[in-house]
Amino acid sequence: MFGSPLGMGAGGVWLVLLLVGLAVLAWGLVEARRRDAGPGTGTTPAPEDTLRERFARGEITEEDFRQRLRALRDG
Repeated sequence: MFGSPLGMGAGGVWLVLLLVGLAVLAWGLVEARRRDAGPGTGTTPAPEDTLRERFARGEITEEDFRQRLRALRDG
C-alpha cells in the first residue's frame, strides 16, 4: 500500500546505493592508479622527452641540453 515510489522496498534502495558506492570506489581506484603511474605514462610527455624534442628542433644548444638534463636527473 505505501511502497517505494520506484516500486522497490528498502532492500532495493540499499542495493542501488551499494552499487553506486562500488562504482565510485572503482572509479577512484582507477584514477589513483593512473596518477601513481608517474610521468611519461600518460598523455603528458616526461620532462626529459620534452627536453630531447627541444634539442632536436634546435631550440636549445647541446650545452644547454646537457645542463638541463643533468639538473632534471639530480633532482
